[in-house]
Amino acid sequence: MKMCRMKTNILKLLTLFLLLVAPGMANAQPVAAAPKVGVVKVTLKSLGSGEPDITEAYVRNHIRIRPGDQFRAGVTNPDVHALMRTGRFYDVRVEVSEKDGKLTLEFITVVYPKVTSVNLLLRRPDGTTLTAASLQIKEKDLLKKITLRRGIRYSDSQRQADAEALREHYEDKGYYPVSVTSDDGGKLTGEVEYLITEGEQFQIENMTIEGNDGFDTDDLMDFVKVRERRRWYNPVSWFMNDGRIRPLELQADIERLETFYRNRGYLDAKAEVVHTADAVLTSDVYQQRVNTLNKARADLEILESSLADEEDKGDAIDEDRLDLLEDQVDDQEDVVEDAEDNLEDYLDDASYVDLTFKITEGRLYHVGTVNFEYYWQNARDGETTRLDAGPEGKVNPDFKPVIPKLTLMSLIRMREGEIYAPERLLRSGPESDLRAIQNHYGRKSHINARVLRVVRKPVTGTDKINLVFKIFEGNPFNLDLVQIEGNEKTKDFVIRRELAIASGERFDMGRVERSRSRIEGMRIFESVRTFARRGPDARQGANPGETLTDDLVVAVREKKHGELYDRRRVQH
Repeated sequence: MKMCRMKTNILKLLTLFLLLVAPGMANAQPVAAAPKVGVVKVTLKSLGSGEPDITEAYVRNHIRIRPGDQFRAGVTNPDVHALMRTGRFYDVRVEVSEKDGKLTLEFITVVYPKVTSVNLLLRRPDGTTLTAASLQIKEKDLLKKITLRRGIRYSDSQRQADAEALREHYEDKGYYPVSVTSDDGGKLTGEVEYLITEGEQFQIENMTIEGNDGFDTDDLMDFVKVRERRRWYNPVSWFMNDGRIRPLELQADIERLETFYRNRGYLDAKAEVVHTADAVLTSDVYQQRVNTLNKARADLEILESSLADEEDKGDAIDEDRLDLLEDQVDDQEDVVEDAEDNLEDYLDDASYVDLTFKITEGRLYHVGTVNFEYYWQNARDGETTRLDAGPEGKVNPDFKPVIPKLTLMSLIRMREGEIYAPERLLRSGPESDLRAIQNHYGRKSHINARVLRVVRKPVTGTDKINLVFKIFEGNPFNLDLVQIEGNEKTKDFVIRRELAIASGERFDMGRVERSRSRIEGMRIFESVRTFARRGPDARQGANPGETLTDDLVVAVREKKHGELYDRRRVQH
């Protein structure tokens, strides 16, 4: 009886399920397959006038999608990006259409025009321009600095790079201030223009440093490259620097001074440059004389243009007007020459300027507390696990570091109370604390040990910065084999007898370095390098404290006379 009821209940449930699900199953439609590409078309258009000179084959070489491929949203993006990266196209877009069940992809490319002309213009203070004839540097010399030429396809990136190259060339010649601008109108017509504001050439008469309370001026002068102008009684200046104001050099000097201060504990130090050239450029005398010169040049260009037009008339030329224009051009050339002389006379004295580096030293920072934390780093994925403490910082009493804290403190220079010097926390450099720690671990055969990073913790409201060295101690290594490489003429045993370490011993990097020095002392090799063969790969799957093995490679490069020297050594 009980079994009959259970069967009845199960049948009722199945009936209810079919009533609910069957309508949905009846209406369910198969998932439509992604449409396939039928035709890939290429349309070439030119930006501006003229016909595009890029072939359809060139475009197709950058398109990966082919007829028969499945089409989905975004599938053409890589092809569009590939075409745009060539720098030859102003725009690339894809239009999709369907006809008779077939998809057509049309790549519509808009090609940059070719450069039809390149013009260098002098920009006057009032915004008007003069031709390249009025520039202080010859046009032919400036054109050598740019890459866009007539007949080359226009490129926005090249135009901007050319403007920067022209500016740097002017600044290298000592012109200040310099501005080179160029709009992107060339992309429509191919006509490229560079508008140049030249400034003047100034020389440093006197150079000083202000605000340097913590260091002598002479010490700081060693860290700047700019120098005062050449003088007959200072022959060194003839070889070092001609004393011109060059903004790029000055900016580099500012960075060098600020780095000097930061590496000596003045982390907030700032440097700036002021000079009297700006006062000269804004003076009424300079403005009046340069405006007079620019007006004279503009008037000369108008007369020269009129003279050229008259000469081009051929048989219809007006001889009287031609003679008049020639006389006017001669007279105006004298006016321009006089204006140039007047400006030069003023700049003869005014171009010698005073330059000052103004320094704001700020607070002198010191090292606060110094601590060491120890981590294990997985060789496969780089994941780190702290060994000397748990996740909440609770000390692990069972952990004992390879090198005690007091020994590490004796190795480093960034100890508590010392001046904070960031350069000592770099991985390279002769005074690197990180290198000192790593080298000491290497002498303990932990050849893969290193400082993972140093955490800096400024103490708010004080001049203290606390440091935490996070150390990966690695594994102890034994030396397996010593492999000699690069010795085509020198016998192996000649090199091996200079080694201070042998197979089966602890992989002591101190003794490895001593071996390298001895081999270098033989003076028969151009270079000597020593390194572990497998390096980090040697500890794949290793556990903390496990002793591993690795090979030592001694790679040498022989000098040309090494064979003769080696024979003499072998005979002895």
